[in-house]
Amino acid sequence: MSDILNWVPSGGTQTLVNNQTWGSIPYAYPPNLYYNASGAVIDPLHIDTESRWYILWMQSLPGFGQQIPYNGNYLTNWWKIIYDWDDYYNKGLYRAFPDALPNPCTPVCGSTFTDTGGSGSNYDNNSSVVKIFCPDNAGQNVKVTFTSFNTQAQFDKLYVYNGPDLHYPLISSGNNAGQGNCTLAGGYWGNLNGALPGPFVSTHESGCLTFRFCSDASITEAGWTSDISCINCTGMVSSTSDNVPGCLRWALECANTTDTIVIAPNLTGATLQVQNMPLPVNKNLSFIQTQSSQVNILGVNTPTLFDIQAGKTVFIKYLNLFSETGTQGRLIKNQGNLTLENVILNDKANAIPGSSGILNTGTLKIMGNVNLRKY
Repeated sequence: MSDILNWVPSGGTQTLVNNQTWGSIPYAYPPNLYYNASGAVIDPLHIDTESRWYILWMQSLPGFGQQIPYNGNYLTNWWKIIYDWDDYYNKGLYRAFPDALPNPCTPVCGSTFTDTGGSGSNYDNNSSVVKIFCPDNAGQNVKVTFTSFNTQAQFDKLYVYNGPDLHYPLISSGNNAGQGNCTLAGGYWGNLNGALPGPFVSTHESGCLTFRFCSDASITEAGWTSDISCINCTGMVSSTSDNVPGCLRWALECANTTDTIVIAPNLTGATLQVQNMPLPVNKNLSFIQTQSSQVNILGVNTPTLFDIQAGKTVFIKYLNLFSETGTQGRLIKNQGNLTLENVILNDKANAIPGSSGILNTGTLKIMGNVNLRKY
């Protein structure tokens, strides 16, 4: 008994099968297809029946681009079991988006991304949604900047993946698995309007980001709103302006965790501008110059320069920082683990009395000569 002739993910109707079930299926083989070492034709019935079984078996497996839904996910290309068993042992036979789709997303630069309720309503209960965002043009990288975020803590989670489907590395929030319908650690949840997640920038060669949202059967919140843009990850800081190709901000956003930010040698002694908003540091990074290659970083209409998020480790060496006239933490707001070595901190002389150039609620280590000056 087998359901091979009418298989579905939940189990098909079983029927009696034998070698004639597949042996009687006609295929237009080339004549004299099977030979032995002497060139004589081998028994065609025996070989043909066995071959027809393999054909029927392969035709019954979910294959390339079939997109069969199952438990809120999609069956993948099971033919890969034949030639890449390790991949399927490690990743499973179904995933949250079909791995066979060559281009599962549409160009998105300049658009928005919200939950299922849009910007004006709560998201749905029992949501299981996957969104994939790819850049308009080759060589670009998708950037998603959240403008609001509020989901039910522990239960309703948004997962972010660095690539064009859920096979690729999870950009983890650091949260545990929580509860509810999806129990994978690393999802973003809760009211994060005071410390928005991201921004998220793809560093995958495709330039794509993938988002998956899972909610449980009760209690919904406002969800999220976000803006999608496309930037060019050049790998090196080559511009003194902000929000342009080669700027410091994009270098931070495009960096992988533990990277060292590289500033082009021709910018030695130059002033890099940080305009209108802080540089959010949401990964472990190093900013290392030498005594002979120092650069200046100037805040322009921004309340702080570096906003280092909790749990992140940052090392800054031989940079000269210049603040604006904000309140607390005009130069650096540190919730993580910060080391300053041979850094000059230049604070605005007309700053608000009682305010601070550095607001440290994490750990701060000073090495070498770190000077605080008014300018």
